Amino acid sequence: MKTYFFSIMLGKAVLKELVKQDIIWALGAGVFVYVYLSLHMSSCVLAFFALILIVFSFGITQALYVWVLGIRYFQTLHFMAVFLVLGIAADDVFVFHDAWVQSGKLFPPENNHARMAYTIRRAYR
Repeated sequence: MKTYFFSIMLGKAVLKELVKQDIIWALGAGVFVYVYLSLHMSSCVLAFFALILIVFSFGITQALYVWVLGIRYFQTLHFMAVFLVLGIAADDVFVFHDAWVQSGKLFPPENNHARMAYTIRRAYR
């Protein structure tokens, strides 16, 4: 008689535990990004809304992934995209914020339209 040490139920339990740990890591990464954003931008409100925009991008991307591209395949490895998108999007926020701060030295405070146009041109490069 053979003894199997791995069963479907055991595999699901192990996978469930791994997903829980990954979610904890993702939440920890989100908290770290929020704290670093709020320190860098000196504003908890801007950091909060930047993080909200990053989180909303996951839902939009998933909708495009399923409805537009028609791909229904989703594995646990796809959760790694959370860390990737969080890092890239936070970097974009840093670049845009720094371009905005730099544009304040070039344009007078009442000319926000030209300042924003300059910021967008500088940040997208």
